[in-house]
Amino acid sequence: MRAGTRVACRRAGTRSKAARRTLSLPNFLCKELAAHLARFGPGEGGLVFTVSEGGPLHLTNFRRRVWKPAVAASVGEPMRLHDLRHTHVALLIAADEEPYVLSRRLGHASIRTTFDVYGHLFEGRDRQAADALDEAGTTAMAASHADRMRTVASPNVASLDR
Repeated sequence: MRAGTRVACRRAGTRSKAARRTLSLPNFLCKELAAHLARFGPGEGGLVFTVSEGGPLHLTNFRRRVWKPAVAASVGEPMRLHDLRHTHVALLIAADEEPYVLSRRLGHASIRTTFDVYGHLFEGRDRQAADALDEAGTTAMAASHADRMRTVASPNVASLDR
């Protein structure tokens, strides 16, 4: 992750062109990153998270020194860094985000990959779909009824017949 006018994450050897992407971050996370950078400043080449000397983090050391103690102190049960990716998707699905947006945020070359991996999180949404159709249908029928009522002759309508 590099700081600047944009924050960019670079991972060596991405699997597809879709994997190289720019993401919008939620405001709460931008505030946390700004506080982190105000305290520590960017490292070599604009790195946001570095070792104490300013160079890039090594994943094995980060897991052992930072990640595992933080997980033990918070959720207690084992959790992988990759689980944050799944949590991100689950939260966005629960917030009714569009699958295409999820696919782009995840860097999937195909939306099929998104559904193959995360499709189970969409299960049980049939009732929600029926309710959405019910609301749309009710709104359309009410609008149609209002249109019909406006075209019926009333004292406020002037006759065009001579």
